[in-house]
Amino acid sequence: MATEPDDNSNLNLTSQQCGPGCNCGEPAGNKKIKTVVFLLVVLAACSVLAYKIINDKHTPGSKNTPIILESMNSLNEKAADKDAVFICVPAPGGDGTIKKETVEAIDAVMRDLKSNKINAAMYTLKPGSADYAKLTAKPTPPEVMVISKGGSLVMVAGELTETNLMQAYVASTSSGGCGTGSSCGDSSKCK
Repeated sequence: MATEPDDNSNLNLTSQQCGPGCNCGEPAGNKKIKTVVFLLVVLAACSVLAYKIINDKHTPGSKNTPIILESMNSLNEKAADKDAVFICVPAPGGDGTIKKETVEAIDAVMRDLKSNKINAAMYTLKPGSADYAKLTAKPTPPEVMVISKGGSLVMVAGELTETNLMQAYVASTSSGGCGTGSSCGDSSKCK
């Protein structure tokens, strides 16, 4: 009668072959090296996380934090390196804040522009400034103004969606022409 080998027979042979000081049952590798590698990986991950957090907090016009403009003239120095700017105009008589939906729509447009290597920023015109008083005295004051470098100013009021704001950006990239913010003056005289 043939006997089948016992599953434990290999273990017995191995343990019989090992002598004093043998590390047959311990995992291969040096624990100190594994610990150092682990700590280096954790340190690298923490460094990347810290870098992301610091840069997110110091990036103007991102993460729903429009920069306050004291006047439209201050835009020249604050946005000198920008290709496009979105200037929020708080509602007259309000608390000076911008609607969350408006800021989110502008952020979405800015992300799209950034993916096309267009550097854009978001600002809020300070209530109480002379420029603010002029803009809000209009029959339909703008809620957002879009300005492109080398282009024109487009004022947007009413429904502020990502699509409407992107259309305003595209319109602002054309210099001249007729319409709000164009250099032709009274749009009724344009042909």
